[in-house]
Amino acid sequence: MLDDCKSKGTSVINTRKYLIHKMGEEKFNELADEVGLPPKVVSSSWIKIETVYQLHVLAAKELKTTPRDLGYASAAYTLVEDLNGIYKLFMRGAGVVSVLAKSPRMLKSYSNYSEAEMLQNDFGFVRVKYTFNEEFKSHLDVLDFILGSFSGGADGILHVCKYKMDSWTLIEENFDPTEPGCTAIAECKYSRI
Repeated sequence: MLDDCKSKGTSVINTRKYLIHKMGEEKFNELADEVGLPPKVVSSSWIKIETVYQLHVLAAKELKTTPRDLGYASAAYTLVEDLNGIYKLFMRGAGVVSVLAKSPRMLKSYSNYSEAEMLQNDFGFVRVKYTFNEEFKSHLDVLDFILGSFSGGADGILHVCKYKMDSWTLIEENFDPTEPGCTAIAECKYSRI
């Protein structure tokens, strides 16, 4: 069980906005009720990742996409929507390499089930190692959704900084239940918009 693995209410609130935009409030409320998402989520609350995942599974069926792709889109939307104007200006002024260097810390503000370590951060290219709770080895579908969300989050950060993601590729993963650790390494290439 992933009972202790949770997402911050802020991301759930923005996912709600995104899904209402895509499917309408009535359909969203129907799906939210079905998975047990509280009707009112506050930004400081923590919501079980399984609830968030199940919401994306149902919404993905409705929108004829995959949970991973929907996670990508809603995470990118969350980052673009969640950051206020002053913070966006700061990010643009700080430079994309500097902002990406801080992205592992940003990730921790949205979830409690993973950590990120920047392995390489050059202009136009980053390599990040993600470490997850071991329980995810028994929930690879949820992990796939999360990795889609992480790539969407990276795209959102790049978008705010006026860059576009050219590619996001998993180059290494350790999800084997017989081996210690639960990790993935991703590479992202980006360029100016």
